[in-house]
Amino acid sequence: MSTQTLISDFEKLPPELQKELEVYLKQLLEKSGKEPKKRGGYGSLKGLINLKDDFDAPIPGFEPYMK
Repeated sequence: MSTQTLISDFEKLPPELQKELEVYLKQLLEKSGKEPKKRGGYGSLKGLINLKDDFDAPIPGFEPYMK
């Protein structure tokens, strides 16, 4: 697979999958020893974890347990 094909396929992906591919590529580079392993710090998972707007909303059917 050519570099141009990889770039073209990458650009066709939605942004969330592009981010996932970037993370995977970094893992592969670390595994191959081409890039030094870096520890994550505060905010290192930004963009990888998404909570829905109704995260704190009551769960249907659990009303008796919430009193």
